[in-house]
Amino acid sequence: MDPPEDSEPDPDVPTFTQEICTNQYDDDGDGLVDCADPVCKGAKVCAEKECEDGQDNDQDGYIDCHDPDCEFVDVCHPETCASFYECLAVMGCQCTLGEDCPPKDTPEYQECQKKCYMSYNCRANCMSALSIETQEKIVDLQQCLFEDCTAQSWGDCFQGECLDEFAHCYLAGEYTCKEFFYECIFACGGNPNCYGQCYGDLSSQGYVDFIQWNQCRFKLCDADGDYVVDSGACWNIAGMYGCLDVSGGCIPSTTQGTCAGLEECVLHCESFGDAACLASCVEGAGIPAEHLTLVSELFGCVIGHCTGSLGPMTPACMQAAIEGPCEEQHIACAAH
Repeated sequence: MDPPEDSEPDPDVPTFTQEICTNQYDDDGDGLVDCADPVCKGAKVCAEKECEDGQDNDQDGYIDCHDPDCEFVDVCHPETCASFYECLAVMGCQCTLGEDCPPKDTPEYQECQKKCYMSYNCRANCMSALSIETQEKIVDLQQCLFEDCTAQSWGDCFQGECLDEFAHCYLAGEYTCKEFFYECIFACGGNPNCYGQCYGDLSSQGYVDFIQWNQCRFKLCDADGDYVVDSGACWNIAGMYGCLDVSGGCIPSTTQGTCAGLEECVLHCESFGDAACLASCVEGAGIPAEHLTLVSELFGCVIGHCTGSLGPMTPACMQAAIEGPCEEQHIACAAH
């Protein structure tokens, strides 16, 4: 029987306006129970507890090691050179990562690191806690920095002269560049909070491939050096063709085609903004490894002219380029 419309709530019967995250009941009546309710997001009881079962246990959209709750779980946190600097923070402030240590990249976190680093015994304890292999990687990186990077910042050197040493020191994942870029980053759906774990899953070689590929793309498509690409069409052409010779494992392709066949396929795309059409050319016939330089030289020349005097970057501009200033590269490509 329904209560009378003018009845008052029984003061002895509890009512809830917010979800209680542990009672297996939909307290706020929104159809979502406990950890499935967004209001419980961030509650410790709803943190991801199983980090290698392939399930989104806390229903926050992130699975296993892609969930920030799993960041410091051993299975998601392999030893790298970063482990040394994390140890400095932990020992310096006698805290636990992910719990009571200050957030990374804050002055408070850096003060914790500095406190331990300034103590020889504390610093030595953090170093000796690492495997011999990781200790050797730290030494190799430091040696490269002090010998080869005296004229530039270490940040620039990490992506230049010491790229290999940095990658082997800090990257311990298994992703190739292609898996990182075409699978993990795309799966993040534009959520930057997801990108960090994608980077963490990169293998050292995958990281090197990605950095070199990215540097090439910006070199070709960022004429004013402001880290904003000149056009999406240029970015597509550079990534798939102009930088093919340095792309490593970044571009999905087979190896049965020819440089001439690839050129013809690209010219049949209605727009260079159509990434799907451009990708189909390299994913279809592909290109043998010995022809990669020919492809990159041809499309590098096209980009140089179609973002300059002949622009904009269109199939018509490419046709004009290969009939004019890029004719030499076109002839070399056509012969293979």
